[in-house]
Amino acid sequence: MEERVEIVVPEGIAVKIDNNKVVLSKDNNELEEKFVVPKLKIVSGQGKILVTLDYKNKRERAVLNTIKSKIQNMIKGLLDGYTAECEVIYSHFPMTVTKKDDFVEIVNFLGGKKILRSKIVGKTNVKIDGKRILVSGISKEDVGQTAANMEKTTRVRFKDRRVYSDGIYIVKKAS
Repeated sequence: MEERVEIVVPEGIAVKIDNNKVVLSKDNNELEEKFVVPKLKIVSGQGKILVTLDYKNKRERAVLNTIKSKIQNMIKGLLDGYTAECEVIYSHFPMTVTKKDDFVEIVNFLGGKKILRSKIVGKTNVKIDGKRILVSGISKEDVGQTAANMEKTTRVRFKDRRVYSDGIYIVKKAS
């Protein structure tokens, strides 16, 4: 069986497709994604992207919807962008959070002397405003991963989390 999905591309977004590699660009911003799926064909024209997949079962059909969602997320990112919000919470030792190059540095986590570093993924912007951290960018995956990296870096291990609630937590996911 063959399934087709049509995605409408708004005006102002340039589409380039080469060997199942989709490149969308607008105003010096560019997002690209390579889809390595057997029997997949992606074609663009007349302000639309047509994704065709020859599938045998529902698992392969689900891949088609995933590809559709990824392309729609790329379009939304170029038009509006994504923002995630994190919050610095501490009850025992005050933490200091700063941005340096491609990392977010956390000092004095649980009173430790070690400086923790969390990677900023892709072209993501991190703005630190007191206890609030805003993570923004055009790629939903990069924004979400950057926020998750900060949360994972400050995960409390080997202690009771009900008592030691210190850390950086995602308050609002990338949307």
